Amino acid sequence: MKKTVNKFIAVMVVFVLCLTPIQMSAGQAYVLDYETASPFDLLAAERGVEFATNYVRTLTMLNNFVDSLPISRTGELMFPEYFGGAYIDGDGNAVLLMVNMPVVPPVLEGRDVAQRPINAHIEQMQTSEGVAVREVEFAYSDLWAAIHALNDLSQYAPELFDEATAYGWHLDVIGNRVVVELYDFTDETIDLFRTTVFDAPLLAFVQSDGPIVLGCDMLYADALQDSYHMSAGEISVTPFNTISGGVGEWIYVQRNRTWVAIGSIGYRATLGGARGFMTAAHLGGGLRSGDTIYLRDRTTRIGRVANANHVRLQGFDAAFITLEPNVEIRNTTAGVAISSHIVSHIFVGQEIAATGATLGSRFGQVTSSSGGTMSGTVGGVHVTVNNTIMSNLAGTHGDSGGIVFCIFTGGVFGIISGGTTAVAHTSRATEINRALGSSVRR
Repeated sequence: MKKTVNKFIAVMVVFVLCLTPIQMSAGQAYVLDYETASPFDLLAAERGVEFATNYVRTLTMLNNFVDSLPISRTGELMFPEYFGGAYIDGDGNAVLLMVNMPVVPPVLEGRDVAQRPINAHIEQMQTSEGVAVREVEFAYSDLWAAIHALNDLSQYAPELFDEATAYGWHLDVIGNRVVVELYDFTDETIDLFRTTVFDAPLLAFVQSDGPIVLGCDMLYADALQDSYHMSAGEISVTPFNTISGGVGEWIYVQRNRTWVAIGSIGYRATLGGARGFMTAAHLGGGLRSGDTIYLRDRTTRIGRVANANHVRLQGFDAAFITLEPNVEIRNTTAGVAISSHIVSHIFVGQEIAATGATLGSRFGQVTSSSGGTMSGTVGGVHVTVNNTIMSNLAGTHGDSGGIVFCIFTGGVFGIISGGTTAVAHTSRATEINRALGSSVRR
């Protein structure tokens, strides 16, 4: 298999921090003063000082490792054949996964000259403080090659996956496998997938709940607004509106004078010199150019859909909304100033933060690398969204399109695409901007 990994989706997975209120895995919650607390304080308050100290050291080391990787002529990161991956464990320390241990020092002997700097880097990491080394069976590059093969097949021959009831797959760094989710989880269906779709020893199969219903119809939307006791009178209309993506700030989609869906505000962006923001393309059964976007009062128009990269065509989920001249998106969320930087180095074990209009701001842990794939239905049509970041962030109807970001730097990971109460999928800003020709703006 190929030994390279696409630069834009290359590195394991992300942890971002959290927002107010913080939703903990044990169901606990607390509130911090985000105006005065430092990022380290936030992490220490959540996970303890020891974890925070380990985490910062580990994240710095892993980022430096990725920066040291050679890049192919096609812009892909090149991993050594003996490297199986890396992640951050529950104590904030690094775990390196190595194929065919032990890697005999010095690793430079008998290796390609171009790989010598990265070989030396990995050898140094193996003996660094807080680093554990574990032997695995498969190379990280081979896992990614399998993800690429499945993604390509899902776009060009989706009927194969429907027949095998395969509704998702992801790169499991910790388990050193590519995991395929089957709705009909039987030996017969597993054999069908291996014979008609794709087969490799690195595949593992699990039970799936079936395709995710993407979108929020207006009946549900009205119930949401009622549950939050919000009415049109709470909207303050001024000559220049500054709006945010916080709790209760749903955006409404109107098409042909009919309300069709609600969603959340994503990250601020530019496209062709126009100001705007990103949201999920699956809203309203698939946003269309010219759809009008309103605030929750359904009176204040804030923009129009300029470019919707429909999930049915491109395998990801994003739409650019051009803002009205008198409207701007607030550039902070939960006290964090959002920057124009896109976070490209992503690691399993990082913390991840998101803000949606229904659940507000919350945090979770990344559970799989950015090789996640989510299958769902949009307007009754089966679609597939590739290369998502997977996490245990909670999410529900109305959160789609909300921003996912890093609390340390304000860097942008992407937008919320969908998921269940247990798994959330984030469409990556790198993928979105590359396809649409857009950029994050501060």
